[in-house]
Amino acid sequence: MAKLIFLPAFFAGICLLPFTSAFAQQITDPASPYTLKAGGGLVYGTEIENAGLQLNGYYRLPANEQIFVGGDLTYFFPDSESFPGGSSSQRLLAININGQYHFYQENEIGAYGMGGLNYAMLRFSSEFDDIGDEFDVSETESEIGLNIGAGVEYELDFGLIYGEIKFVISDFDQLVIGAGVRLPFDM
Repeated sequence: MAKLIFLPAFFAGICLLPFTSAFAQQITDPASPYTLKAGGGLVYGTEIENAGLQLNGYYRLPANEQIFVGGDLTYFFPDSESFPGGSSSQRLLAININGQYHFYQENEIGAYGMGGLNYAMLRFSSEFDDIGDEFDVSETESEIGLNIGAGVEYELDFGLIYGEIKFVISDFDQLVIGAGVRLPFDM
């Protein structure tokens, strides 16, 4: 059901992108002093129902100064559960390649839309203690999907504080909410 809602919205946004560039050029600050921003923060995934750590980096395209390309690596903390005779855990690692389109900049606050590809690896493992004999069972699944979302950045003296919300469209559908700090670099 979620795919039926978000997929048309994603494609509608892509179709409207050329019409927003004239508006974006009027209100963004293309003279921003940095071409690279990198950092990290905390995230929460609604399907895995766990927090995680994210490292990210983005490069401003010289041809269009409202567009950044880059990606992130997100590791969700393991979710462990004990039961009589054993325990189980699951771990999720996501690699994202995203584009950011900065459509608003007013003083220190900026907003952007984002979209891209998601590669997620989910590992299930269980340990059983069956009357003195211990054995482990593990399985890894991977899935490729799409990201669509939005974010805001607030510029400080030392860097940027950001907040993002994105929906991952794949067999591992989930809403990911994150916040953190990025440091700007001039190249």
